Amino acid sequence: MDRRNVIFGMAAVSLLPMATHVLVQDAGVEKGKLQALMGGDFATATSELAVAKARNRAVRTFAELEIAEQAAVAEAFGSKPGASGLSGKHQTAVQKLQAAKGAEFDRMYINGQIDGHEELLTTHKG
Repeated sequence: MDRRNVIFGMAAVSLLPMATHVLVQDAGVEKGKLQALMGGDFATATSELAVAKARNRAVRTFAELEIAEQAAVAEAFGSKPGASGLSGKHQTAVQKLQAAKGAEFDRMYINGQIDGHEELLTTHKG
């Protein structure tokens, strides 16, 4: 894994509290806040699986960083990781991921993270 990518990611995470503060000032924040926290809970749940099951070390490292990032986001929103729960769609995805093994697991996890981050981006833009 490229150290510059890790450092850039850590710098971006450090800016999240400021970005979320701006979102909190919006009148319709409660729905968006809940959606963001649920998306974070999905990222955390799948990343915890990846720490235990991923075959590729880079995937495990990403998962560890993702867990830390989502904990920081939850804290910035005044919550704790796992407090918001998972949507039905996310529960189904976690169950499918639990059944996967080896390279298939790694591929499913990374694809799920890409999809989940795209959803979170849309939520945060809203």
